[in-house]
Amino acid sequence: MEGWAEEEIRNKDLMAPCGLYCGLCGVYIATRDGNEKFRALMANLFGTQPEETECLGCMQPDPPKKMLGYCRICEIRDCVKSKGYYSCHQCEE
Repeated sequence: MEGWAEEEIRNKDLMAPCGLYCGLCGVYIATRDGNEKFRALMANLFGTQPEETECLGCMQPDPPKKMLGYCRICEIRDCVKSKGYYSCHQCEE
């Protein structure tokens, strides 16, 4: 993937517990790059304020420094973290 850092391609910390990849999320990219125009566009898309629209990935340590509001209350994230996994697919339940 041209223009991508190797750790962004392989970093399981950027894999959301639900299976989505945070490294491709517009909010993550806008936060990572400090791109205010893109962040404002993402805020409009998600119906949030630009200053609240920032995220560094779902699986950052608690308490997360920058996480989009609905990701903070994600039941899948909470369940996966409580079981010591990084993704829902690892669980047999």
